[in-house]
Amino acid sequence: MGRQLTIAILAITVVALLHSTAAQQTHLVGDKFGWLVPPGGAYAYEAWAETQTFAVGDILVFNFTNGDQDVARVTKEAFTACNSTNPITLKTTSPANFTLDTIGDPAPKPSPAPRGPVTYVVGDDFGWIVPPGEFNFTTGEQDVARVTKEAFESCNISNTNATVATTGPAYFKLETVGQYYFIGTKDKRCELGQKLAINLGWIVPASGYAYATWAYGKTFIVGDTLVFNFVNDTQDVAVVTKSAYENCTTNNTTAVYTKSPVRILLNTSGEHFFTSTYYRHCALGQKLAINVTARSTATSPSGSVAPSSPTTSTGGPGSAPAPFSSAPSKIGSGHFTFVLISMAAFFFY
Repeated sequence: MGRQLTIAILAITVVALLHSTAAQQTHLVGDKFGWLVPPGGAYAYEAWAETQTFAVGDILVFNFTNGDQDVARVTKEAFTACNSTNPITLKTTSPANFTLDTIGDPAPKPSPAPRGPVTYVVGDDFGWIVPPGEFNFTTGEQDVARVTKEAFESCNISNTNATVATTGPAYFKLETVGQYYFIGTKDKRCELGQKLAINLGWIVPASGYAYATWAYGKTFIVGDTLVFNFVNDTQDVAVVTKSAYENCTTNNTTAVYTKSPVRILLNTSGEHFFTSTYYRHCALGQKLAINVTARSTATSPSGSVAPSSPTTSTGGPGSAPAPFSSAPSKIGSGHFTFVLISMAAFFFY
């Protein structure tokens, strides 16, 4: 019986800063997250690399579980094609160290060749829905408590300062890295399996970032098409202004489409904003903002629009902030932020 190794690939354009006084640095790839197949896709390690400054003599350290992962140093062509059949170096034992002993290629990337119109399915397989992240249950029959690990394992909250929500739907904002534990406290529900543990080894974006995350890295050009897939009579697609998008007000929409699939041709450049007119759907994160570039100037990813100054939302508690910029930002040395759509939805019945 053969053993299948999952090979993840990391590209780092190493621009060596040849300062005579620079000390050798060790870079722990992925920081505490380590080296594995990232749940957030290839962007995870791209974001990590953006926080680092690499110089000749530095060392990359890959930490992983032996037998489950390995590290292959490959050519640019092999990296682009995900072809690991002829690696430059292959290391199968953790920790795997690579010394950066030569200068990389600091030349800017060439402008992409013109392309034809592209059709984007909004949310891909996820579709156009309210991003999950709430506890749905019948008030009076169920509840949900955020508890300690010990209380989670023993189903006993008598000696803990548990946070109990008794009205459904209930929302818990996951703001920091770490482990979160939730249980139902009624009628031995916990003992019967009504419990949820979430291990946040990365930062979970607020629900409003779900579709901004989808838009990240995509280049939207005049002539492209957006396709919104949803269940009829449960969702719709509203074209709105920037102000309506930020404040989740849908009483003055530009257009509303109610039958799936909705195909919207991007025939003008600039910012485009979409949401749903259903109650609280916008406040719960069903909103999309993109920047469309003219075909003659499309030399870099447009993606989601940059954030504006905070505004007061009329969409009620849980209104999502404006989407983040499509350009990667320097987060700071040693800090690694993963962008990942939180799918940690749990439904109580």
